Amino acid sequence: MDKKADSDAEWKKIISLADKILELYPFDGEAMAFLAHAQLKLGDKERALDVYKEAVTKTRNGMIWEKVNAESGISRIDDNI
Repeated sequence: MDKKADSDAEWKKIISLADKILELYPFDGEAMAFLAHAQLKLGDKERALDVYKEAVTKTRNGMIWEKVNAESGISRIDDNI
């Protein structure tokens, strides 16, 4: 979904989907990273950074850690989050 999103409406749909996933699985770091990415695309940088910080603490997925670091500069390893 996020690879094809090219409008605010599509990013808002992604946020809605991520919110629904997080209602069912509130500690899912991958869903949190998905949500933060969409928030960042909509220009809500402050909220996205907060969600990214939480996301890296809720997952052991190194691919997510790399993506978060590339998009936000937040490093799970370097920052000892």
